[in-house]
Amino acid sequence: MPGPRLTSALALLLLLPLLGGCSPDERPGPVPLRTVKLAPVARLAAQAPLLPGLVRQPRSTALAFENGGRVLRVAVDVGARVTAGQLLAEQDAEPARLRLAQASARVQAARVELDQRRAGQRRARQLFADDNLAKAELEAADAALGAAQAQQGGAEAELALARRALAQTRLIAPFAGQIVLRAPEPLRLVGAGETLFGLQADGERQVVVQVPAALAQRLAPGTQAQAYATRDGAPLPLRLVGLSPRAEQGLLQEAVFALDQEAPALPSGSLLDVRLPLPAQAQLAVPLGALLPGQSGSAGQVYVYQPETQQVKPRPVTVAALQQGQALIASGLAEGDQIVVAGAAFLRAGEHVLPYRPGTVLTGE
Repeated sequence: MPGPRLTSALALLLLLPLLGGCSPDERPGPVPLRTVKLAPVARLAAQAPLLPGLVRQPRSTALAFENGGRVLRVAVDVGARVTAGQLLAEQDAEPARLRLAQASARVQAARVELDQRRAGQRRARQLFADDNLAKAELEAADAALGAAQAQQGGAEAELALARRALAQTRLIAPFAGQIVLRAPEPLRLVGAGETLFGLQADGERQVVVQVPAALAQRLAPGTQAQAYATRDGAPLPLRLVGLSPRAEQGLLQEAVFALDQEAPALPSGSLLDVRLPLPAQAQLAVPLGALLPGQSGSAGQVYVYQPETQQVKPRPVTVAALQQGQALIASGLAEGDQIVVAGAAFLRAGEHVLPYRPGTVLTGE
């Protein structure tokens, strides 16, 4: 039977392999930092939709003869510049002259009739005063005088209309401008009110836009907007000068914008794409991947990176809406805050992290 000294030596030999497995070189090292992707908090860049706009001149008119007749002369053509009072076209004036002569004759006859009725009424009054005429006959004389006065008034009105008709056989430019439409040809019969010329004044052009009523509530005189003549063209500045208080079928309101004088020449009737301004967004936008759910529908949480300590800290936020793959934040963040946008679900409060910096093989990163 071995002695106590031998037994102790054997036990030591058996423990040596076990003690060798815990050498200082094989102890577990520190846990590596988690790499996270960061992005700054920014405002969502909202953009208003494009609306169709129509270019027009603020002062334009369609010109026509007041009465039908045959056109004898056309003095201007499309594109001509005219002055106020300039002759544009003439009708055959002979029918108007004959009607004027008839009206003048009726006026003369009415005046003679009126003079006779006045004399008869004076005689009737004198006879009635001398008790030589019945009251009924006096009343008849008064009525005849009234009828003669009315007849003269009607004849003079016809004379005024005849004079007006004769004057209207000459079509005159009401203001200076440019002829943009010409319809008549010489010796052609035209109807009353048939458009013969389009005249527009020189000066500031306007753009008319049918604006949705909900958007029109935000507009005020002087509001700036932009118009585009082509898809890739430079924007043309607009300024709101008027807004209709009435909404067609409760949906659209007419907005009138002034087009800058220095804008390229655009003919009336041209179509433009108009972009109206939108109010600045009050909410900040973060990617949906950065948002962790909260206890309520509008509450959430994001991890904000602290560059001084290289730690991430959770911060509660209020979500206003979800739009275009982003969450609009009403409160809880400031513009420029660095937040974790990928891997936030695996983080802990106060954890040290390593920001992800993309590199290439060439840079050795």
